[in-house]
Amino acid sequence: MPGITRGLMCCLIMGWFGPILGSASAQQWEQFRGPGGRGTSDHPNLPLTWDLETKKNIEWQVRTVGRGWSSPIVTADKIFYTTVANEGETEAAKKGLYFGGDRTRPPGGVHHWNVVCRDLKTGKQIWQKEVHQGIPTAPVHIKNSYASPTPVTDGKHLFVSFGPAARISLCVSYVKSHPKQCRSRS
Repeated sequence: MPGITRGLMCCLIMGWFGPILGSASAQQWEQFRGPGGRGTSDHPNLPLTWDLETKKNIEWQVRTVGRGWSSPIVTADKIFYTTVANEGETEAAKKGLYFGGDRTRPPGGVHHWNVVCRDLKTGKQIWQKEVHQGIPTAPVHIKNSYASPTPVTDGKHLFVSFGPAARISLCVSYVKSHPKQCRSRS
């Protein structure tokens, strides 16, 4: 995608997912907050700390294009997440809590709404699918992203919604290497 030169560092803490998926009774993380929406795991070997500088409890790290606040999900040794990249300028988020981050107008520039699939153990990108391209019609808070809703899976299909700004809902079969869009609404 021409014009998209900046990427966000997507540091995936695989020290957390690795022990879960390393056992025969691997627990899948197929929705926001995991099994039952509890946000907890009963796996006994989860690390309590990690360190980016020393790579302690970090299995791999990759750069990804765009911005996404959705949680990654894990199933069948694959990790899925969403991102939206802007060909134009994207205002940088600021550290800390503050008021005044609401924007009254949508940002300019053509945006690309993407779903990304990576190998859980290596971080290698298996596929990336652009599901929408266009100029947003609604504003977003400076600390938010058009890729905020977390994907979910039923174990056979991946369901993704990018919310009202893009008005997209789809399911992607991930049995094969390349996803197939089976339903979309605009």
